[in-house]
Amino acid sequence: MNLFKKFAFTLGLTVVASSTFANQSITVGATETPHGVILESIKPQLAKQGIDLKIKIYPDFEQANVDVATKKIDASYIVYRPYIARFNTLNKTNLVSVVPVHIEPFILYSNKVKSLKEVPYGAMVVIANDVVDTGRALLLLNKLNLITLKSEVNHYDALTDKLPTVQDITSNPKNLEIRQYNAEKLADIIKITDFVILNGNIFLQEKLNKSNVLYMERGLDGKNIWAEYLVTRPNDVNDVAVKKVAQALNSQATKDFINKTFKGEISPAF
Repeated sequence: MNLFKKFAFTLGLTVVASSTFANQSITVGATETPHGVILESIKPQLAKQGIDLKIKIYPDFEQANVDVATKKIDASYIVYRPYIARFNTLNKTNLVSVVPVHIEPFILYSNKVKSLKEVPYGAMVVIANDVVDTGRALLLLNKLNLITLKSEVNHYDALTDKLPTVQDITSNPKNLEIRQYNAEKLADIIKITDFVILNGNIFLQEKLNKSNVLYMERGLDGKNIWAEYLVTRPNDVNDVAVKKVAQALNSQATKDFINKTFKGEISPAF
């Protein structure tokens, strides 16, 4: 048997053995990056345990969780707990957060303005239009003293706290024009507006210029409120495949991978 045939034969045996051993499949919805990249890194580890991890990439984090709720996929790894709480309330679902994996920054970004001291009067600020990211964006603007919020909604320290809306703005000294768009459209709007507030995954996906970041909120509150979680249905929390994915996502190998691959742009949440 020549070397090529021997290699092909050996490879064939390996594939057969692997497919025989991969006795359970699980499909997890994710964004392309960082979620999808992190999931891809744990596939070999899971394959050795008999778990065939399939990754379904979504541009829309809403649809991913709809698909979990309707059993089209098994789990999602795409959003943080405030969003899941809101999703459950609106859709009368009961999706469950399993384990935290990473924390993304929340970023004030501009192609036009070089510092917070140069924010012009009447500047346009574009934020996401979903309730959770709208609230988080307003909290960021309040923190930077660009607006003032009502005292009862100027903080978010627990999932039971109420997130602010634009109606909760009590002072807007720069007369900022705050516009809301779908989160997936924010990257397209950057060129035509003064400021955009966006999630770290959009920043990474679009490979935006770090020098145009005016402020980065790391989300490292010690409570993992803004951590991105593996999410599934309550009846599947103890499913073997879900548990093994959760263990792999919270392994030292994954922590090392996040630190090495993203170099501080996102942080492990465990």
